[in-house]
Amino acid sequence: MNLVDARLRGWYSGGEAKEYLSREVGSPIEQETVFVAAIRPKGVRLFLHIPPNTKDKRGQILDEGLWDLVTERTDQGTPARHHLSKLINDQTPLEGITGAFIKRDRDKQSPRELNPFVWQGKAVGAWPLSCTLAFKKEDLDLLAKKLKIETPTPAPEAAEKSDKPLGTRERETLLTIIAALLRKSKIDTSNPTRAAKTIVTEVELFGGKMHWQTVDDKLKQVKELIKWLETQEIK
Repeated sequence: MNLVDARLRGWYSGGEAKEYLSREVGSPIEQETVFVAAIRPKGVRLFLHIPPNTKDKRGQILDEGLWDLVTERTDQGTPARHHLSKLINDQTPLEGITGAFIKRDRDKQSPRELNPFVWQGKAVGAWPLSCTLAFKKEDLDLLAKKLKIETPTPAPEAAEKSDKPLGTRERETLLTIIAALLRKSKIDTSNPTRAAKTIVTEVELFGGKMHWQTVDDKLKQVKELIKWLETQEIK
């Protein structure tokens, strides 16, 4: 736990970044959203705070402080992306994860490979447990501006058409299609909230914006429809 205020420390942890963005945007922002933004092309910069006496894979002590975390789509960026994928989607397996790479302009030996976090003989993280993901305020401010962008207001005719409520038959048809796609994608809907966060992650990866609670509500409707369909006699 970081006991020093983020503003004095000069960087924000993932949880602090979530709270800061939520205040700036004026609506709840999930921590997963911050991580997704960090691994997207031209996303916010992502750092790793290295505590004192941390050694790299070669056994050399690293300087304390912030280091750039390598997250590019390269061999060196793969371990960090693997770790972040687990933070974004808890269902991501960690088999085969290796130590992440970090770099600093003033470090002549950059990039440096970290030791993975090992638990019960298995690597379960791309960096030691003592290291902390970090964001800088200027990057969070840029992300907040992107998140504040509003959807363009539709023309009066389009708005009138889009405001019409779905009929029962049309609603059931759409929910049935969603149910089929979820089954095809092997997304477990027994826990709608977890499934909703998985879907929102995928939406954000291609640039969309949607709150997980909205998806959670629809998934609960899908679950109810499936139960109803299963009780009907197949003719």
